[in-house]
Order: sequence, then structure tokens, then C-alpha cells
Amino acid sequence: MAGENLSERSSYLFERHGALFIDKEDDDSVFPRMKNGRTEEAVDDVFQHFYAGNVTYDLVRQWINEPGPFKYDLDWLKANSHKKEQREFMRRQFRNAFGVDPDEAEILTP
Repeated sequence: MAGENLSERSSYLFERHGALFIDKEDDDSVFPRMKNGRTEEAVDDVFQHFYAGNVTYDLVRQWINEPGPFKYDLDWLKANSHKKEQREFMRRQFRNAFGVDPDEAEILTP
């Protein structure tokens, strides 16, 4: 929007402090944003850790706050993935974090 008034310094600072992840206008999924000075491998590694952390957080939140079995829903993070893939990814992340498969947890009723 700055047009002709955009300085090189401003452009550099905007790029340097830009978001690591973005969404598309017509899709709620989250995507990594390539940045100057970072390899695709490095960006992908950070993105995978981002996904894993969010999935672990979501399952722990459910574990603490919601009665009943876990809900495996990643539509808020990756809208175009299949439910079976979401479920397996989330279960794997939980097992990696806690050493237990969430589907094998005993459901306690109040």
C-alpha cells in the first residue's frame, strides 16, 4: 500500500518480521511461508514441530476439559486432509509425547 514511498529498509523489516505461517483467503488451513535466508528444509522442520505442538495441546486440552473419548479433528489446522489421516497423525503425536495410545485410555465417567 505504500507504493512509491516504500523504502528498502521498510521492505526488509516487513519481510524479516513476517509471519512464519499463513492461511489462504479461501481455505482455513495453515501453511508455512518461505522466507529469504531460510531453506525449505528448515521451514518444513519448524512447520512440522508447529503441527505436532498444536495437536498435542489440543489432545491434552480435551483430556483435561472434555468428558468421553478423544475427538480427532484437524479441520481448523488442515481443512483438506482426510479424517483417517487426521486421526492417525493425532494418535501418533500423543503416543510420541506420552508413550500411550489415546484410544487405549480408559474413559472414566463421573
